[in-house]
Amino acid sequence: MSRQALFAIICIFIIAVAELGAILTTVSPSQATATQLWLFFGCLVAVLTIVLAPIWYSLKKALLSTRMKVSAIACLRQTCLFSLIVVVSFFFNSLKILTLWDVIPLCISMILVEFFFQADKTRPISSNVPTE
Repeated sequence: MSRQALFAIICIFIIAVAELGAILTTVSPSQATATQLWLFFGCLVAVLTIVLAPIWYSLKKALLSTRMKVSAIACLRQTCLFSLIVVVSFFFNSLKILTLWDVIPLCISMILVEFFFQADKTRPISSNVPTE
């Protein structure tokens, strides 16, 4: 990853942690406006993603064989999807509508999104039109 991208990620992390701290210390959850709740959940996604990405990268690097290359961008994407699952579950829980039937499709959809990114996009699509 380039230095500029790493600097941007660190800046986003510092701003998100500061905003999260400000919201947690000054806003009552029962009296929060919609904007404050969206800001809280957005900052929570950013903080969880940035905290979990290096941990996930290290675990993948340690567990996979040395011949396999581990992508930092893929680890960032995977932790972002995981963070989205966690935060959306917290959001549903705050609305008192969280059930297992809400979490299962959410997890399946995030897995399908990850499979989409993992798919080999270099193969040409074969057509059923006969050539002459």
